[in-house]
Amino acid sequence: MNATLVKTYLYKMTINRSYDYLRSWSYRNHLFTNKFASILGFQKSIDDFVVLEDEKVVIGNAVLSLTPKYREVIILYYFKDLKIDEVAIILDCSVNTVKTRLSRARTMLKKSLGGILDE
Repeated sequence: MNATLVKTYLYKMTINRSYDYLRSWSYRNHLFTNKFASILGFQKSIDDFVVLEDEKVVIGNAVLSLTPKYREVIILYYFKDLKIDEVAIILDCSVNTVKTRLSRARTMLKKSLGGILDE
């Protein structure tokens, strides 16, 4: 079997499992619990504060705040170092769609990060 087909299959399967997890009760319960804890004002340690201020964490949170169709393009292209045509195959869309989503996702990230990213 072709290595590219196996890689594509594994990425597609992983994406679908991720969607299942995001729709699951345990994920929504975890989000609710964290939201409730922040409303009550539980204090964080100094170490947690330093980690949250780290630029990588801020960028990671900004990427995770994107909608799934933009998030998956950013993750596959930048974090997994896939080519645009490979991303298009995995997401089952055209190369131009991937380019458009990348451009829009970059714009959204620039707005949400407020100048942390420089091109």
